[in-house]
Amino acid sequence: MLSELEQLISLVVSTLTAATPIAIALISNSKKNIEQQKESSKNLCLKIGEFKASVDDIANKIQILESHTKENYKNLLIMEIMEENMPMEERLKAGEKYVSEGWNGAIKAQYEYLKKQYKEDLKKEKY
Repeated sequence: MLSELEQLISLVVSTLTAATPIAIALISNSKKNIEQQKESSKNLCLKIGEFKASVDDIANKIQILESHTKENYKNLLIMEIMEENMPMEERLKAGEKYVSEGWNGAIKAQYEYLKKQYKEDLKKEKY
């Protein structure tokens, strides 16, 4: 019985001796893996932050371009309304677009005057 106990103890010791480095390697590897995951997560967060900044910059540039485009459109309509050599119908169409955008002031007044004048000219042509 003592011999069997000695063999069992010897077997347990041998198994523990062989398994200990494996267990240490697994634990060490899992710690490294966790650290690598944290590092990867940190890098991903930085990249997402950079991407968001780029998107915000593009959105800002688009907003500026839209405001410039709208201003150019307004100026084009003003030129069409004020151009005396253009056909009256075209000037009135430009005036309708100008007013539909909600723009007011002297140009709207000019458009209203052109509309009134156009109606009077049509009445004179009928008679």
